[in-house]
Amino acid sequence: MTSTEPADDPHREALAKALLPPLVFASKDDFKLIDRLTGVDGLVDSVLETVGVGDRLGRALRNAATGFDAADVDSKRARVTRMLELLRGVPVTPVSPALTTKATSSSTKTALPLTTMEAKPRRPAPTTKTTKQTTEATDPLTWPLTRLKGVGPLKAAQLHERGLLTLGDVLFTLPRTYEDRREKRNIREVEDGLLTVVAGTVQISGIVGGGRGRRFEATIDDGTGLLRLVFFHFKQGELMARLARGSVVTASGEVKKQQGRATMMHPRLTSGDKATALGGVSAVYPEIKGLHPLELARVAAAAVDAITTTPPPDPLPASIVAAMKLPTLAEALTSLHKPAADIDVESLRALVERRSPGHTRLAFEELFVLGTAITLRRLAQGVDPAPPLARVDGEEEAATRLLPFSLTGAQRRASAEVLADLAKATPMARLLQGDVGAGKTAVAAVAALRAARAGFQTAFMAPTEILAEQHGRTLKKIGFAAGLRVEVLTGSVGKKARNLIEARLRNRDIDIIVGTQALLSEGVTFAKLGLCIVDEQHRFGVVQRALLREKGPVVDGTNLTPHLLVMTATPIPRSLTLTVYGDLSVSILDELPPGRTPIKTHITPDMHAAVDVIRQTLSRDERAFVVYPLIDESEKLDVMAASAGFEDLRKTFLRDDGVEDVILLHGKMPTADKDAAMTAFSRGDKRVLVSTTVIEVGVDVPQASLMVIVNAERFGLAQLHQLRGRVGRGAAVSTCLLVPGDAGHDALERLRTLEETTDGFRIAEKDLELRGAGDVLGTRQSGLPTLAFSDFFKHAKLIEVARGYAEDVVGRDPKLQLPEHVGLRRLVRERYADRLMLTSAG
Repeated sequence: MTSTEPADDPHREALAKALLPPLVFASKDDFKLIDRLTGVDGLVDSVLETVGVGDRLGRALRNAATGFDAADVDSKRARVTRMLELLRGVPVTPVSPALTTKATSSSTKTALPLTTMEAKPRRPAPTTKTTKQTTEATDPLTWPLTRLKGVGPLKAAQLHERGLLTLGDVLFTLPRTYEDRREKRNIREVEDGLLTVVAGTVQISGIVGGGRGRRFEATIDDGTGLLRLVFFHFKQGELMARLARGSVVTASGEVKKQQGRATMMHPRLTSGDKATALGGVSAVYPEIKGLHPLELARVAAAAVDAITTTPPPDPLPASIVAAMKLPTLAEALTSLHKPAADIDVESLRALVERRSPGHTRLAFEELFVLGTAITLRRLAQGVDPAPPLARVDGEEEAATRLLPFSLTGAQRRASAEVLADLAKATPMARLLQGDVGAGKTAVAAVAALRAARAGFQTAFMAPTEILAEQHGRTLKKIGFAAGLRVEVLTGSVGKKARNLIEARLRNRDIDIIVGTQALLSEGVTFAKLGLCIVDEQHRFGVVQRALLREKGPVVDGTNLTPHLLVMTATPIPRSLTLTVYGDLSVSILDELPPGRTPIKTHITPDMHAAVDVIRQTLSRDERAFVVYPLIDESEKLDVMAASAGFEDLRKTFLRDDGVEDVILLHGKMPTADKDAAMTAFSRGDKRVLVSTTVIEVGVDVPQASLMVIVNAERFGLAQLHQLRGRVGRGAAVSTCLLVPGDAGHDALERLRTLEETTDGFRIAEKDLELRGAGDVLGTRQSGLPTLAFSDFFKHAKLIEVARGYAEDVVGRDPKLQLPEHVGLRRLVRERYADRLMLTSAG
């Protein structure tokens, strides 16, 4: 490595994982896609901050990324090449300083950061001195904190370490709650969750418990009720004196009510009964990396004073603010950080519960910006050309041979929508969602048949090898009569067989290739790829789907983008279809094929009861799944593991000839062993399959009539519903038993939702309410935006309203060039540059 190259950094692998996909994407075909890559400086900053990286490598990456958006094409190519070399550890010559100078010489082009909406989502990143001075003069949210009274260089450095660089960073870090110290309240009147002031006489006090649970407790009485005061961190002598039996004290703090009993944890104490007010309504801030909440409160108060004198420009169009009857941005931020002295109890309650006008304003803004970005992306998706897969004579007869059963009404409707899209010369981007067993694969097969008869190939990508193999078997079986040539390619396919499959793909000797991420390998090339189908698509990243579609054909010198059909068996609430999947057309399978038997679900007290039901199931020569959340015992979680459960059950269930009737399956097994386990279970050689959630999707064994889920409270409702869908696929009456571990009252109430309904959409809504979108959909690979001020469940109606306004704005001004849309355009670029770059990824 040359002296100019940064020394190897232990974080290089993590950096490469995060940064290489978009850089490789942009460098393909001699940098043909370079103009789609935007927001690189912000992305690099974000990744470096998250990963933590050595100074030399970090500086080298920042130097290459700074001012990227404003650079010309040659400079962008050089910068991407430099970053690729840095991430791959290749010795290179440093980038010329002229690149940075050339890129940042214009004050009219500002490189905006690539961010998602986190706690501080509006941090501009000007790249030139001129732009910085202009922005600071007009927008106080961009001012450095040193412009505030009482914030010197040392304090600013401390705040900087915690991610607080500007007034905007501070003001968008909202109070976690509010304290009303204007007057005392009777204990009988205190409300759950509200910080308030009460006074009373100490009835009893002293130390309770031992070890980590050791605490000091006191009970006070004001004649209207009792209030418990609890301290986990305390000086014993001081509290014994202040809370001596018979003394009168005033306590202020947050009230928590459990079973009608009011408690304050670590309240502030004042001796005597203070009849006068103890102050006004105060914002209570979170502690950020050791920064005391009172320190943040002082800085926030100074920031509020600053925007009172110099209000920030409002990024929302004035017409929308007026129509929605929203406060301006300055008014919203002021009301959240400095509530009015005469605020009434209901308005204060709204602040505490984050439903005040100020909270609504910020929630609407981020949903409106998100809706605008999605609408722009959807608009851009129609730009690229796609192969029009027109209907060919005899299609109906071929479809009849393909599917030896009648489609349901929902399947016919969805198929018609898909086929209509495929006939267009613009890329289809459609989401097919349907409950467990609704028949999505049949619709996918109809689409693949259209592609094959039009002379094009289909790539069908699944998240796991088990699911890919399952789809491969299904499509081979139903596609044989229609003449479809189907093959499966996964990471477990041997080199010789893989080479043969790749050669057949290049020669168009394969119509449908089913596989995992192995389909993304550089060696996998297609003769004429016309359709990409992605199953359980939320398990793949946007970049992965983009790489698959980049394998599209070149026809008459034009690069064509394949059509995209993404599928999910997890019913998606409408609020998520408008946001996370808002740039996709949606088809819904809301009807189950005939012959699917209803599944009865019960919460059973323990595994002993479940074993009795398993025994009854086997006596009818039916089969049973037993699912555990972990493979091996965990020291941190009191969860029965699949391997331990397997050892117990294999001794319990023996056939008459002494042969074990139980087999184990989990994701860490070699592919051959997994295939053997599934084959043994499908054939009935083993009638009890002990598994982890690897069988959540794609496994179809009609003879299985019992699903037992151990430690069911560890799973989300949607995942439980998916697992339950593995049974009920034959004629036998099917049952799902939920075996909770040490589940509390709330967990049991959640599980009762599964007892009450088999409606996947109702379950999905409940899951969204209880767990949030992040846990419901998985990791950030799903393309899920991080919302700081809004909630997919609580703001479902607001999402629809914001989306409507966004579509109206983009319809009238598709480039957001009108003066009233300048602020909106800036926010869209700051927050969603990466989404707009991958407009064709789906």
